[in-house]
Amino acid sequence: MKSALKAFLVILIIGVTARSVSAYVAARVLSSTQQVAQLKWAHMPIHWALNPQRGANVAGSRTLEDVIRASFSTWQSVSTANVSFVQDANTAAAAGNEVDGLNTISTNVGAGVLPPGVVARTFHVFFIEAGGVDPQGRTAEFPGQVAEADILFSGDVLFNTDGNATDRFDLQSVATHEIGHLLGLDHTGVT
Repeated sequence: MKSALKAFLVILIIGVTARSVSAYVAARVLSSTQQVAQLKWAHMPIHWALNPQRGANVAGSRTLEDVIRASFSTWQSVSTANVSFVQDANTAAAAGNEVDGLNTISTNVGAGVLPPGVVARTFHVFFIEAGGVDPQGRTAEFPGQVAEADILFSGDVLFNTDGNATDRFDLQSVATHEIGHLLGLDHTGVT
């Protein structure tokens, strides 16, 4: 009986003191004072715009808009995540990674724009100190505040919008992953 009670107490103590393990980590940057700051958005909802020009390397019957909306919806439906998104009007066909006040999603990316082996990349514009104002007129509330983020899908990689091709990356899966980066999440060191 005493050994069962001890085992119960050990399990109880471990359960109470254990930390949850996450599949992601918060992205961090250095502030202007060399302090570590978390990369995060100041306000919700996050507005995003789609470059409607489908890259020549993207196949499948689903539209880009359907795929990208589904990816944002995946994040918005996470019960423990306090995130929301609004789709704005589509961008011009040439829109991509620019500091323009838009959070642009684009598959219309030329070959060689992203480094070899990179499937997609999220580019952030963020503040390194509070109180600053950027050329778009946005004021920083805290170091690490994201002002905008653009997601580019490599023009050198084959994608499919239907999720069933064995020789192409599933665009929705990659978009969902990249939206995690847009939110300020980074890869873990856990493999």
